Amino acid sequence: MAFLLETRDLTIRFGGLVAIKKLNAHVNRGEVLGLIGPNGSGKTTFLNLITGIYKPAAGDILFQGENVVGLPAFRMARKGISRTFQNNRLFSHLSVLDNVMIGMHHKQRSQWYHAIFRNDFSKRELGEAAHKATELLEFFSQELVDDRYKKAIELPQAHRRRLEICRALAADPVLLLLDEPAAGMDPEETGHLMEDIRKIQDKKSDIGMIIIEHDMSVIRNIADRVIVINHGEKIADGPFSQISEEPAVLQAYLGETGEP
Repeated sequence: MAFLLETRDLTIRFGGLVAIKKLNAHVNRGEVLGLIGPNGSGKTTFLNLITGIYKPAAGDILFQGENVVGLPAFRMARKGISRTFQNNRLFSHLSVLDNVMIGMHHKQRSQWYHAIFRNDFSKRELGEAAHKATELLEFFSQELVDDRYKKAIELPQAHRRRLEICRALAADPVLLLLDEPAAGMDPEETGHLMEDIRKIQDKKSDIGMIIIEHDMSVIRNIADRVIVINHGEKIADGPFSQISEEPAVLQAYLGETGEP
């Protein structure tokens, strides 16, 4: 059976710097893949490659068996890849509900002129989108439902992170990419995040996920498999219990023996 996503010898250069070098990786349907490595190792660059933000210098990206190298980001989103970012990318002065509805835009059939003239078709579709967005917020947290008419900027940091995941899920992806979702969270909030991810797995058992995270408790408890990259190269691939003891991983993180 084909992988949900597979990269073969994926390479990108920025000037004289090779940011990703011949990286072979894959993720299966229903699998949570942890992607870890020291700062500047190429983790976010890898996500930017597979979402079409960057075009590789060499190599292949196979998504559901199709080579998608060179497709722009909006085409990759339409094919079923959705993501969050390291830095908050919410529309801060729009409501919580509007932010989630924006995540559904490429699934909607209304054209720009429908929205301008607000015909019956456009009104009906907007109503359906608002209902689906509210259901998605409720799936995560009743607090988000209660705050759905607040501006996103008024939410606490942890709720803004959860809202970003909601918006990514609103696109109904088959591959979800989370870039440091626990950034800025305290241990209790991180625990809620892990519960959210488990709920996503339970609701959409066939969705694949790639999670970049520096909080090893998230990777240890959530990831089925972990890939470690350093200086753009894969140095380990396997269960957390295995890769956390590999000398190359310990050297990359600490320069000495110890747990990453």
